[in-house]
Amino acid sequence: MENITQSALEIVIEETNWAYHAAQQHESMNADYADFAGMALLDFKNALRCPELTREELETMLRSGMHRYRSLAPEDGWTTLMAGYMERTANSNPKTRP
Repeated sequence: MENITQSALEIVIEETNWAYHAAQQHESMNADYADFAGMALLDFKNALRCPELTREELETMLRSGMHRYRSLAPEDGWTTLMAGYMERTANSNPKTRP
């Protein structure tokens, strides 16, 4: 994977996060953020430049990152931390590299 634009990834994470919280306020959901983010799979594939990324891999990556940074990340820095984590994870996985 070459030079993922972290700001593009941050935008996808931020938009998905906003949509997730908006949906939670208006309806009862039986989904966590990672499951909900799976609906934006194409956006994550494009931001990560990883056309082979599956929904399951995306959800696993997000859940791992959320678990890892839950206690470390202030609310306003969560997007940047998650984008950095996802970039490193995608770059270290041979399957997700072009």
